[in-house]
Amino acid sequence: HLESTSLKGTLPTELFLLTHLKSICITLNELTGTIPVEIGNLHSLRVFEAEGNSLSGTLPLTIANLTTLENFRIAFNHLSSSQMSTVFGMFYNFSNLKELSISSQSIEGSIPTEIGLLSNLNRLEIGSN
Repeated sequence: HLESTSLKGTLPTELFLLTHLKSICITLNELTGTIPVEIGNLHSLRVFEAEGNSLSGTLPLTIANLTTLENFRIAFNHLSSSQMSTVFGMFYNFSNLKELSISSQSIEGSIPTEIGLLSNLNRLEIGSN
């Protein structure tokens, strides 16, 4: 956990070579750049929290590989505009997902009905999109 530690720079791709990581908490830092496609290599990842940084770009489609995720929180970054259906489409097979926070990301469109497939979801934050 590296929350509020004034980390600066981009997410190193080497971080995503640690394939047995279960949790990445880098909330409230000064991180920039994109979420690397290599995030899809972290098949054991349960928690990814990167809220309150300056991450940009689009969410990599490889996030769909992280089927063990329980918490995914990226609110208050500068991610590029994408469609709500594309974003939610990455998470449909995540039977363990409990928290999804994608607020303030300029995501457009309506919430797809397939959100009902996330049967364990108990917290959804999508405001200011």
